[in-house]
Amino acid sequence: MGRLEVRQGLLCRRWENHAGDCITWQIIVPRSLQKEVIQLLHDNPTSGQLEVRRTMYRVQKRYYWITWRRKVERWCNMCKVCCSRKGPTKGKAKLHPYRVGIPMERIAIDTLGPLPLTHRNNRYIMVVADYFTKWVQAFPLKDQSAETAADTLLTDFISHLAFRSKFIPIKTAYIHSCLD
Repeated sequence: MGRLEVRQGLLCRRWENHAGDCITWQIIVPRSLQKEVIQLLHDNPTSGQLEVRRTMYRVQKRYYWITWRRKVERWCNMCKVCCSRKGPTKGKAKLHPYRVGIPMERIAIDTLGPLPLTHRNNRYIMVVADYFTKWVQAFPLKDQSAETAADTLLTDFISHLAFRSKFIPIKTAYIHSCLD
């Protein structure tokens, strides 16, 4: 069986991982669209300016062209946002397991944005996840202020549940100032 095939009008390449247990059909990208594919997978507001390794993974999952690795690496190394984030390397802290025994005993909160403005004037997304059940909910936010985040958390999330809470804000320490 050949490695190239036309699928739904697109030229695709059959790719197997090293173990041979996963087969993926990658779209063959013409030279004129390669830059656009990398931009969409790396620069998109929802992708979070992925590092080289993650961007390569996302390209390899869906697309193929002969020089894709070199082009992705060059794109990421020239990205102003990525370069500005690179700082001195730090040692990694040890992870300490935390056991949760009941749903909503411990939750994590994070925000995503700024994103393009919606028709309801929302620019951010607040994500709340339960450590025990892995339940995730997302809420639109107009801004990233402590008041807006705390109000949304209390009215749209906590008021619908009865639980003992201990939450871990990730990048959202400003919520603590509103709740204390």
